[in-house]
Amino acid sequence: MSITSTYYNQIPDLLWSSKLGGYNCTIVIPCTAHLPDLEMHIGNGTARIRSEHMMGEPLTGPANPAWNL
Repeated sequence: MSITSTYYNQIPDLLWSSKLGGYNCTIVIPCTAHLPDLEMHIGNGTARIRSEHMMGEPLTGPANPAWNL
């Protein structure tokens, strides 16, 4: 399993969409979701990305029926 899948699968109500935003895969996270910090073991240390840096941009504008959310 990839780092991306392992991290984001911890978030309830997350939606993986291949139809949204024109990207190969877009991750839709509810605004009320609490994201965990991302920690990776590198060599003898641990790198951490705080959860507030893991959220992207909010979706805006009218809903597009082609998104099929």
